Amino acid sequence: MEPSSEMREGDLERGNSFRLQSRGHSCNLKLDGLRRIRGELVLAFADCRSIEAAYRLVGHEVWTDKALEPGTDTERSPLGFAVVDTGGGDCGVVTAVHRRQLNPMLELTFSGRRILVPWHRDIVIRIDEEAQRVVISPPPGLMDLNS
Repeated sequence: MEPSSEMREGDLERGNSFRLQSRGHSCNLKLDGLRRIRGELVLAFADCRSIEAAYRLVGHEVWTDKALEPGTDTERSPLGFAVVDTGGGDCGVVTAVHRRQLNPMLELTFSGRRILVPWHRDIVIRIDEEAQRVVISPPPGLMDLNS
């Protein structure tokens, strides 16, 4: 695992919960241990005790229960969530989350196009985990990009 710039001290403590997500699968696991091997972080999860179980996790994004936006405590990975505008209009589906950039982005697929939405509190209004929906207020012209 390559740590992101958003990681804080204490994020990788034993017992912390993580959500692992890929396009077709997600699961919640608790951290059981941590080692560095050749400069890389290797996480050990409770209930993942075989190499076969570990290989099934390859390719998943790893999310902590920590906030993605400073000052909030409810936002987690919206990968696969439906996206609507503030009026309820369809804006596609979140197909990727780009967090390593200076300006984090949500990547949407909408009408067969790829749209990058800046992850900013004025644009990403609400993430409803229970409904698996993201509400955005896109600036004029954003949804017409890549037409």
